[in-house]
Amino acid sequence: MQMKRLVSVLMLYVVAPIPADFDSIRREIENYELEHPGRTLTVESILARLPENFRSSFTLMHTSESLQRSSFEAPRVIMFGQDARTVMAFNGDPQHSSYARLEFATFDPLSQDIAFRMIEFPQGDSGNGRAAFSEKNPPLCMGCHGPTPHYIWAQYAQWPGSYGSRDDVLDLAEGEKSAFQQFRQIAGSHARYKSLLFPYDTLSPVAPYRPLQDGRPGTDRGDYKVAIEFRPNFRLGALLMRHQAQARAAEITRSSEFESHRYGFLFYLAGCHDRFQSPLASAMNKATGKQNHSDYAALFGPSPSQGWHLDKGPEALRDYDYSPGLNSFRAGLLGHIWPLAVGDDESLAAFWKPIRIADYVRSFDTIGFKVSEEGQAMWEALDREGPIPSGVAGSGEADNYGKISKTPMLTLQQGLEMCRMLAQKHLER
Repeated sequence: MQMKRLVSVLMLYVVAPIPADFDSIRREIENYELEHPGRTLTVESILARLPENFRSSFTLMHTSESLQRSSFEAPRVIMFGQDARTVMAFNGDPQHSSYARLEFATFDPLSQDIAFRMIEFPQGDSGNGRAAFSEKNPPLCMGCHGPTPHYIWAQYAQWPGSYGSRDDVLDLAEGEKSAFQQFRQIAGSHARYKSLLFPYDTLSPVAPYRPLQDGRPGTDRGDYKVAIEFRPNFRLGALLMRHQAQARAAEITRSSEFESHRYGFLFYLAGCHDRFQSPLASAMNKATGKQNHSDYAALFGPSPSQGWHLDKGPEALRDYDYSPGLNSFRAGLLGHIWPLAVGDDESLAAFWKPIRIADYVRSFDTIGFKVSEEGQAMWEALDREGPIPSGVAGSGEADNYGKISKTPMLTLQQGLEMCRMLAQKHLER
């Protein structure tokens, strides 16, 4: 009877899936350690029990600047599932730093907080000892991701250090394709990498990345712009941007200064100061003493003005507006801030035109592009993580895709009127 119970317990820990979030994994480890004094779960055993949609959504870092070092042969894996509310990372070479550690970045949609944590396995893959769980946002994480907790991920369309570093296409960066193919040969028998799933490898020989066909990125599923299942770096960036924008929006709107400066902040956030040059912009610059949206955010406290971008270094200073703002942090922040700032002000309601990216992409079918069911679900996951305003953060002119899909863009005249009203409401306060 005791042997039967022991076998049942072991089967439970081998078979039962673990939800892919820090608290669930911690509970699973602690329960196991209670049942097995002196023993703990291994990284390998945890990875094998994560949900399939989490193990199939990842990108690989062949050159990592994080605590977890990596190489082309043993990349760092960044797993993020459908929504990137939990991002989990590990590496694969015992000789690389932080091999005995799982790293987590989480976004809580209720508290609207970004948090970083770690789980340390002091005796590596032996399964001996007890796992150690970090506090929320430990100094070791905040050295790079602080002082305000924020993600670090390069902007579209280059992600240095990642496989698919140039637009998610291995062929565009020297050595990446051959190194990736060698990695795939050993991944299936590697203790950790064997838990990764490649559900689209029959459609792309370099899944989860995009192949090069006829000299341009694409797959049998259609145009490369909409085949998001082969765009892990792009998708991760788009999801993280939404979470980071939501976290900053929550901090800004909680500020005591927000009520008196909300229209002025929208003026700068919508690009009125540099996209519609006019005496009005000069008057606003003089009245506010500010030059741009990030400068203006300092009014709301030290935290909101930090972590404006996913990237760090010189590239973080630019606002890359990839139509329709999928990876633009400013567009994402505006998407969250606008309805909170404007409220029931009907005079500004006409300028708030959020779009569903899933609908935007589905319309491509009308011009011969294909969107798979799996891809459509991924686009819809982006919509669930935050609104993107079309036209409000744009140039005022619909692009070709916008015209084809009838995406609700603001005209140039509407954009000018919006800016005029925002400035007037601010100056009248």
